[in-house]
Amino acid sequence: MLVVFTGRRDRLRILLRYIRRDLRSAGGVVDQVIFAFWQVTPKDMSYIQEQLQSPEGTAFEVRDFTEECWGAPSTKRQPGESRMTGTVYVKVDDDVVYIAEHAIANLVRERLRERCLLVSANVVNHAIMSAVHQKHGAHRGFWPSAEQRRNPSMRLLWKKIAEINLSPEFVIERFPASHCVVERWDCAALVHESFLDRASDQTLCVFDFGWYDFNRAGYREHKYIHRSP
Repeated sequence: MLVVFTGRRDRLRILLRYIRRDLRSAGGVVDQVIFAFWQVTPKDMSYIQEQLQSPEGTAFEVRDFTEECWGAPSTKRQPGESRMTGTVYVKVDDDVVYIAEHAIANLVRERLRERCLLVSANVVNHAIMSAVHQKHGAHRGFWPSAEQRRNPSMRLLWKKIAEINLSPEFVIERFPASHCVVERWDCAALVHESFLDRASDQTLCVFDFGWYDFNRAGYREHKYIHRSP
């Protein structure tokens, strides 16, 4: 079962292409999709209602988790009151715009092995995953023009200067609040340019490192201030 936290229809319309591909009715592993409303607008709600009327709508369900409906957070609520058993739940943000074929099936398969309490997808431009991708040489040496760096809104093409990124200006540290990931747009651009370039020459396999235990690899918990508004 997919749980999609929903509130941005401009991105959700892209994600829906992959969700429909992976439905059980289309040969995938997803039996049901829960659209969990969070900070939705009337237009967002209208868009979701349209999806419920689509041919795949029988697999879609809407649940309102806004504070107006769910209530304010409470420390008195016990975790066991809402325990979910007998089902594998996969949480997906609505701004995911690419899901590799069989990715959801592989996530569920790993979870059913019961080696881990939680299993994460292998996410591009992820605060911790980006450091792993960098270690495996997945990022290529792209470089922006001087005009692009002065004015990011220009959206100019980046130039590939090397097959692997070795620039000291683009170093992603191994913790959630890496300066390169949290505060710099150009690091995110480098990561996405690398992904798209490898997709074009069919070398995305470099992003696939198999099963990875972050605890054993030394990725400890770090305290940091979440700066997103």
